[in-house]
Amino acid sequence: MKWNTQIKNATTKANRVLGCIKKSFKYHRPEVIKLLYTSLVRPNLEYAISSWCPHLEKDINELEKVQRRATKLIPELQNLDYPQRLSILNLTDLRTRRIRGDLIQMYKLINKLEYIDLVNGTNFNFKISGEDKIYNLRRNSYTLMREKVRNCPSRFNFFTNRVVNHWNQLKEDVVKAKQLNSFKSKIDEWLLRRY
Repeated sequence: MKWNTQIKNATTKANRVLGCIKKSFKYHRPEVIKLLYTSLVRPNLEYAISSWCPHLEKDINELEKVQRRATKLIPELQNLDYPQRLSILNLTDLRTRRIRGDLIQMYKLINKLEYIDLVNGTNFNFKISGEDKIYNLRRNSYTLMREKVRNCPSRFNFFTNRVVNHWNQLKEDVVKAKQLNSFKSKIDEWLLRRY
């Protein structure tokens, strides 16, 4: 599956809103631009992202260009490179946000905080630690197995396949978090160390 139309529509709408912000405000203070961007622009880029998550580099870059442009609206940050602008504004790149969203969604599904009613159901292919101790020495107790895919490269990017590598890298205390908010704070720490 290709998501060219979705990405084009999302970036066009986000750029329009960004243009309105640029024209409407005379002074572009960092806290104001960040608030406007996170509440008006970014939701256009992330609408239903877990179902249409881009996997082609050109699509990822198209979405990221909008955030680059938004961080350049602040005059005192214009001469800095993109990672520095993000750290000053306390933002993360959109790819990291998608990973975070996927991990949160998987936590909700595993802990039955949300239910997805599919025709054939969702097969998470769990490999519980106790079954194979040699294999799971460094993994969490909810190790996911990737679905085997042939002759359908886009299937590789489906949610249940896309989240496997990141989920399996989480530590046991993160996966076994009792509350959703504690899980979120723990994966935020994990993402800060990794990305």
